[in-house]
Amino acid sequence: MSQSMAERFRKQISAKNFTAMILFGAIILVFVFFGVADRLGGGGIGAAAQVNDTLISIANMQSAENNLRQIYGDVFGNDAFKLRSEALRGLIDRELMSQAARKSGIIVADPEIAQTITKDIPVFQNNGQFQRDYYLRYLEMTHQTPKDFENSIRQQQEALRVRHLFDLASSMSVLEAAKMADLKAYKMNVQFVHLDHNQMLKNFTVSAADAEKALANAEFLKKAQDAFEKNKSDYAQEEEVRAQHILVQVKPGASPDDDKKALAKVQDLAKKATSGDFGKLAAANSEDPGSKAKNGDLGFFGRGRMVKEFEEAAFTAPVGKVIGPVKTPFGYHLIKVTEKKEAQEPNFEKQKVIVAQKLLAEERLLADMKVLEEAVSKGDDAALESGLKAMNAKWDETGSFDLSQDAAPKINSQLANNALPELSMEQKLLKRIIRDGDDKYILKLKEAKMEAPVALDSMTKTMTQSYRANMLFGNWLNEYKKVSKIEVNNTLMKP
Repeated sequence: MSQSMAERFRKQISAKNFTAMILFGAIILVFVFFGVADRLGGGGIGAAAQVNDTLISIANMQSAENNLRQIYGDVFGNDAFKLRSEALRGLIDRELMSQAARKSGIIVADPEIAQTITKDIPVFQNNGQFQRDYYLRYLEMTHQTPKDFENSIRQQQEALRVRHLFDLASSMSVLEAAKMADLKAYKMNVQFVHLDHNQMLKNFTVSAADAEKALANAEFLKKAQDAFEKNKSDYAQEEEVRAQHILVQVKPGASPDDDKKALAKVQDLAKKATSGDFGKLAAANSEDPGSKAKNGDLGFFGRGRMVKEFEEAAFTAPVGKVIGPVKTPFGYHLIKVTEKKEAQEPNFEKQKVIVAQKLLAEERLLADMKVLEEAVSKGDDAALESGLKAMNAKWDETGSFDLSQDAAPKINSQLANNALPELSMEQKLLKRIIRDGDDKYILKLKEAKMEAPVALDSMTKTMTQSYRANMLFGNWLNEYKKVSKIEVNNTLMKP
């Protein structure tokens, strides 16, 4: 916001505001006295975070955390770490918004804050008159300093003004509403092929014999060595184990009796596992739905992937032996390690066949992609279908949608969505492949029709304008965040 607009805000402080400042000078003095040298806030007990030159007190964080617990306690459950993190994130965002507003020239003067507190908050009044003792009692009950409360009111007023400006900027004109109605009336159904680089590589199986034959060529050997050095970390093998498990859950806060029942059940299963099929026992009894469907199999995992108690048991257990019960925060486990992989440092001589297989697969994929590129650029449907068949790639389709939507169904690429308006019944196939990182898209219009435009209803207009305002606000705040210095007291953020 320009300085001239800031001046206009200042001029909005009327004679009535000035009179209020005199009449309610006592409360403003309270603000001043409590604000002096209280840089750490909350009675000087330390800071939870720093946003540029402003500190967020631990007291404020605790207050925000308590508010969240009262409102959303069921959502966060017993996860105090997430609750605290969310509370602090909200305070940081609020402080960022406040600083960005002031930098943009949005000014909330002290008389306005005094006016809000003394006139607009019923809990501080008796028979329509502001009661200073009510106010001070409220601060004491909520463990806030006057400076904290004044700042929260200021930030609320700043937020309202910022939001109002973005609402104004997002309002929809008559012409724009008509254009939106036209976009909603234009229905499309688009065929597409999604080519995922890593998934396509899996379709190219290169035998060890072919890899060794290629390595006999000095030029290819040099290429393989260069590829290995460039991606050396990809060939490091961390220590891993593969295990099956059976879980008998013990929910947080369960009674001692429930814990005993779970333990007794898992001990009974342990006896059965000595002579029975562990996989069948897991499928029938495990309370971990993810692995239960796979006979308790968790696949290979390295250190740091499982909770501490489970990891220690799995990595020390011998292959083939059932161990447990092992108690974790999830309940009681029986664990059977089925395979182990030792840690391995990258070594070209030991891994050159694997390097060659990957390199040959990359080269074949590149060659096939060139065929597809040429077929698409020429609009050659026969060559395109042949190339897709060779790559085992198939067409999918979005189903009917309109151009007012942010994205077509199933197409999870902004670049691909941006290209959709280029399709037409005269030129159904987009004559280029959309590349979005490791993802590639081929687009083809299946059908399109223009229905009679229908004027937008008030709800649609309101939702569209609200969405725009949220996007503009989010982008504005993120731009300020990029140039801000934010530090968090990590000792408070430990689980």
